[in-house]
Amino acid sequence: MRWVLLLVVVVASAAIAAWLLSPATSQAAPPAVSPAVAGPELGQRIYARCQACHGVGGLGVSGMTPGLAGNPRVVGDPRPLIRVVLHGLRGGAKMPMVGFAQQLSDAEIAAVLTYVRQTWGNAGSPVEPAAVTAERAASHSGQWTAAELGW
Repeated sequence: MRWVLLLVVVVASAAIAAWLLSPATSQAAPPAVSPAVAGPELGQRIYARCQACHGVGGLGVSGMTPGLAGNPRVVGDPRPLIRVVLHGLRGGAKMPMVGFAQQLSDAEIAAVLTYVRQTWGNAGSPVEPAAVTAERAASHSGQWTAAELGW
């Protein structure tokens, strides 16, 4: 069982490293429109990088990463999700998540969270780039814990 866990961690680490080094994470100009107006294409394109851990259908990996489909945390208050994508999440039984504040613009984070909140039967409201900007400005350092997020 330990070798399976080690294998999953190695594969997830490799996927994250590949994503961080890919040309798609370059600091291109963010879209000029909100995610709700831009449509799901931008969010879907960004989510393709998240699939290694969260799955093609948002189902996650049992015991490792949480599913996003049908998850009440996904469709609730978007601020905890924004915080996790910006700074990461640590603690608990699941694998920690790294933050993407340095790799994604506010518009890109808003787009991917809007996609996740409105896909796989989720019915969350869109996330606007201004909400991400506000959370980024709060200048939290380090990964969040579930307790800090109210989860």
